[in-house]
Amino acid sequence: MTSHPFGLPDDYQDNPRQHYDASSRYWTEERIRNAHYYQASVYAYAEDLARKQAAKVLVDVGCGVGTKLQAIHRNLPGLDITGYDQAEGIAYCREQYDFGQWLEIDLEHPDSAQAIPSDIVICADVIEHLENPDPLLGFLRACLKPGGVLVLSTPDRIAARGPVSRRSPNPAHIREWSRPELRGYLESQGFRVIRQRRMMSVPWQAGRLFINECLRPLVRGRSFFANQVCECVL
Repeated sequence: MTSHPFGLPDDYQDNPRQHYDASSRYWTEERIRNAHYYQASVYAYAEDLARKQAAKVLVDVGCGVGTKLQAIHRNLPGLDITGYDQAEGIAYCREQYDFGQWLEIDLEHPDSAQAIPSDIVICADVIEHLENPDPLLGFLRACLKPGGVLVLSTPDRIAARGPVSRRSPNPAHIREWSRPELRGYLESQGFRVIRQRRMMSVPWQAGRLFINECLRPLVRGRSFFANQVCECVL
């Protein structure tokens, strides 16, 4: 039993929230290029679910610059897609794509955003960045239609850092969960986890990113599959 508000060990140390300068550009050309690769397997998993369930509506909460949604649209052109994110990423999506609906959201305080009832909801590697992820999970619940599925990913703390890890070395990650910790936290927030698996954070085609994100940790004795994905229903 833990008293940590988000289901982590009592001795876990959260990183302080990073504050970005609103006047500077976050989505540099390098970040946009890398966005093709990060969590690509998560989006492929969500696309496969959408196809199997004949989904009509998909939303992505934390869509970034939308590159992986573009691939889903190309493969499932009849799917109604909405992406939510901060203003800079949404402005990019509105300028670049001729599909979808692109809505601004404050991921720390999402209550003012309109929740669109959806068959598939994606939230890929977002919760580890939030000071308090509870409101976001409430928004994800509001986005799920009856019978809808949430696909949520975040790093697996034990696979990525080892069993004694109690703080993320990535300063952008406020906290990271192990698989049982994440399941417990999601279930405490009203979700039922029906499937949980580990995936690579980037595909092998990602070149140097693949070396940095997958091969180097493997050499240090960490898992090749350091990202965890939960398939959840209400």
